[in-house]
Amino acid sequence: MSKLKVIPEKSLTNNSRIVGLLAQLEKINAEPSESDTARYVTSKILHLAQSQEKTRREMTAKGSTGMEILLSTLENTKDLQTTLNILSILVELVSAGGGRRVSFLVTKGGSQILLQLLMNASKESPPHEDLMVQIHSILAKIGPKDKKFGVKARINGALNITLNLVKQNLQNHRLVLPCLQLLRVYSANSVNSVSLGKNGVVELMFKIIGPFSKKNSSLIKVALDTLAALLKSKTNARRAVDRGYVQVLLTIYVDWHRHDNRHRNMLIRKGILQSLKSVTNIKLGRKAFIDANGMKILYNTSQLPVIPVTGPVAQLYSLPPEGMQPLMYSVQEALNARPWWIRMGTDICYYKNHFSRSSVAAGGQKGKSYYTITFTVNFPHKDDVCYFAYHYPYTYSTLQMHLQKLESAHNPQQIYFRKDVLCETLSGNSCPLVTITAMPESNYYEHICHFRNRPYVFLSARVHPGETNASWVMKGTLEYLMSNNPTAQSLRESYIFKIVPMLNPDGVINGNHRCSLSGEDLNRQWQSPSPDLHPTIYHAKGLLQYLAAVKRLPLVYCDYHGHSRKKNVFMYGCSIKETVWHTNDNATSCDVVEDTGYRTLPKILSHIAPAFCMSSCSFVVEKSKESTARVVVWREIGVQRSYTMESTLCGCDQGKYKGLQIGTRELEEMGAKFCVGLLRLKRLTSPLEYNLPSSLLDFENDLIESSCKVTSPTTYVLDEDEPRFLEEVDYSAESNDELDIELAENVGDYEPSAQEEVLSDSELSRTYLP
Repeated sequence: MSKLKVIPEKSLTNNSRIVGLLAQLEKINAEPSESDTARYVTSKILHLAQSQEKTRREMTAKGSTGMEILLSTLENTKDLQTTLNILSILVELVSAGGGRRVSFLVTKGGSQILLQLLMNASKESPPHEDLMVQIHSILAKIGPKDKKFGVKARINGALNITLNLVKQNLQNHRLVLPCLQLLRVYSANSVNSVSLGKNGVVELMFKIIGPFSKKNSSLIKVALDTLAALLKSKTNARRAVDRGYVQVLLTIYVDWHRHDNRHRNMLIRKGILQSLKSVTNIKLGRKAFIDANGMKILYNTSQLPVIPVTGPVAQLYSLPPEGMQPLMYSVQEALNARPWWIRMGTDICYYKNHFSRSSVAAGGQKGKSYYTITFTVNFPHKDDVCYFAYHYPYTYSTLQMHLQKLESAHNPQQIYFRKDVLCETLSGNSCPLVTITAMPESNYYEHICHFRNRPYVFLSARVHPGETNASWVMKGTLEYLMSNNPTAQSLRESYIFKIVPMLNPDGVINGNHRCSLSGEDLNRQWQSPSPDLHPTIYHAKGLLQYLAAVKRLPLVYCDYHGHSRKKNVFMYGCSIKETVWHTNDNATSCDVVEDTGYRTLPKILSHIAPAFCMSSCSFVVEKSKESTARVVVWREIGVQRSYTMESTLCGCDQGKYKGLQIGTRELEEMGAKFCVGLLRLKRLTSPLEYNLPSSLLDFENDLIESSCKVTSPTTYVLDEDEPRFLEEVDYSAESNDELDIELAENVGDYEPSAQEEVLSDSELSRTYLP
């Protein structure tokens, strides 16, 4: 018998290297005596799989035979080291590739082969520890992806093998941990769960679960998860009640709750509660829970937790100093000529409670958890009436008043302003549509043609009623577009603006947070909007489709939103290349060719807007966002620069506003800066036809290169002339005058009047993070 020749590694490229090694391994399968060579080849494959993601992708790619060769070798080899090498390779493949690679292994028959290997390995006395650890680890990963895994495991006798290993090796935590993980997977099958319960697994779990201990927390966590899965069976739940385990679980929970002061073991406490929840699904369990004083115990332990002062949990629970205070409006203060919303509150805590949303409301899926916010407020006046808000309010009436003031104050000889009704909502409220551009220079044909052929910019906001900050950004945009600044005039001469400032009037009027009166998120209805249920979305999309049909596709579409968790202002855009690169392991993004112009506007804003953060922007199109405005306008309408602009509800962690809570002035400034960014975008996309006075262009270059040295009049707090956290909210159309002056100074030779130079203390007050 001639010995197989091992190909020297250096003579192969990385691609052919793994192919060559797999080909050698396939030949070795036909030569059972070649155990040394098999050991050598599998060790080389393991090295490549551990060090190169490219190798892992190639072995699990569609059409690859790598997995079949590995499984065939695993099935046929009698050599222990070769078996361990292949098991280590499989661990590398399923650990780094997520669910797709696990499913790939299942489709190749991996479950059955590994279960048979477990059966064979159990016949040795004693079983080889490393081999058992590897087999159980892989089976615990692939079991949830195999719908018939529970049946296969029961038929192969794997349940008793794993159970006996745990019973015989309770002190060997390295071996017990993967065994418990696999028992949890077995228990997902109801028949297996009952069978394991009869063989004493419930009692066995209570030998592992115990009072508070700093040791073996991972083992206890897995044991609790296994117990919770077992107790979903009514038979096992009754067994637990009969043995008095409800009282034991409550005692253990109280002990962990009392000693876990730094909240490092929340998952263990959650596991105990899950087990209690499973037991109380039966009537007998609920009675035992009440008899054990369970209601009082859970009530006492679910009160406001003791939050550590430092550490990661303190950052998770406490909002200040990096977080957001609620707002308060005092009627007594308003009667004393101070009608302002003020940042208030100390001891602010935001944490997940024990309630979850109905699975019916969540569409059959497990409902998300609810959260509790607590804070302390000292009321300044006796017998006062106070209102609290999540963010600075902006109502439908405020919008109507604002548009009316803009319309009455504009110069019709210079600015073309038209307010139409896009449609009526479900409750009969009008949804305003605003058109803004510059009037033609004269009635000459050339001027009229230029007037009509300007590119469109389509803006919308407030599709989610609770995101009031989006309306403040839109207010800044509208006021800048209607201002007398030279750059605002240039902007109007460059574009025709179609603006829907409030896409969900019904939601705003009725106090909804995210939905319309139909109870639906309107920003998930853009693919197939109903004219009856989603009229504002239906008509907004229809207007965009009309513009596309008459060859007047908007250059930019932007939907203004607010973000409840992230800081700064940032954008979501659409890139097919980045989406492919993020979502497809087998696709090479370099094969996709696209125009990167969608990045230009965010980059401009990152230079000129202090609150904007480019690193927070994303251009990946997630499947869950396919029916949003941004994605539908990009994919169906064809607008390449289609964005969602998210503004923080909290504050900034970079730039000159770092450490400050966001205010209405900063949000309005962002809306104005967005307009300046559009002007810069016009110059970059149409450099030949775009002519501005040289002084404005020179200054704009300086503005971009210097990362925006604009100073907001609301940046600093003067020497205790006013209480901290104070911000006056002016709903009038003229509230952004100071901002207009500031922006004008940055784009032209503007000289403010003496009256404009002297700002009052209240105008300069700024809200700091506590």
